[in-house]
Amino acid sequence: PWSVHAHAGFGYDSNVSLIPSDSAAQVGLDTDGEQDGFFRIGAGAGYRIYDGAPGSADLSYNLYQSVHFTTSRYDLQSHRLNLTLTTPIHNELV
Repeated sequence: PWSVHAHAGFGYDSNVSLIPSDSAAQVGLDTDGEQDGFFRIGAGAGYRIYDGAPGSADLSYNLYQSVHFTTSRYDLQSHRLNLTLTTPIHNELV
């Protein structure tokens, strides 16, 4: 009734700060650190808190973190808590 998962990897972003390609539009923008690599990790766990005839209920939590090598202002962290309710569909016409 429970599950866990984890993942990790590296990535590369050629336009971290979403700088416009038109040089005239770049006037006054901070274009330092436009390209950067990053390390990312994620993990999560889930648990089925109810499983019966009317349906089921699952509770899960997920974490994501990215760490850029030189432009730390674009590091991301995400926490997600989910409750999923399911019920079977009965088709009386068949």
